[in-house]
Amino acid sequence: MFIFNPTEIRQQLHQFIKLDASVSVKTQPRTSIQVQDLAEVVSQLVTIKGNAFRPLPLDNFFGNFVDIGPVNEYGASDDVVFRWDYRIKPGLGLGAGELDAGVSIGPDSPAPEGTFTIDVYTTGDVFVAEIASGLTSPTFTYLNATIITDHGGEISFKARVRHINGGYSSDEEEITITKV
Repeated sequence: MFIFNPTEIRQQLHQFIKLDASVSVKTQPRTSIQVQDLAEVVSQLVTIKGNAFRPLPLDNFFGNFVDIGPVNEYGASDDVVFRWDYRIKPGLGLGAGELDAGVSIGPDSPAPEGTFTIDVYTTGDVFVAEIASGLTSPTFTYLNATIITDHGGEISFKARVRHINGGYSSDEEEITITKV
């Protein structure tokens, strides 16, 4: 049996709780005037499926970078180099602090836990293909030959990237890549 103070649970989570393990848990209800005796609380058997912390949203997703900065376009025979930033928590949060936006960091930073996946769609939001999965770095080159194969030619399209960690997915970040 382990008893954790709410401020310590995040630190201990990965040490004691294994995914797919069945554990008996109790929470101790408390109000501003009293704390219920833990002996009176009925335990519940649960199976741990994840740590319930979805990956933070991605940031600064774009395709191709030129002297003036990021542009979401490509020309004839060009590849599209996707790049994005991911967020990390700056430290252990307490209570509402766990819900912070995190710190946005880019591809030159240490790799995050989990992987990235990129899907492409028509500009009318019809799914075309998953062009990359299992990426451990926030950058990917979509080769022109693959663009032509996937889309039937060099055309404008949408791309969506998401961060997957512990079986949970972040919200998707979407851009439209314009053929110029």
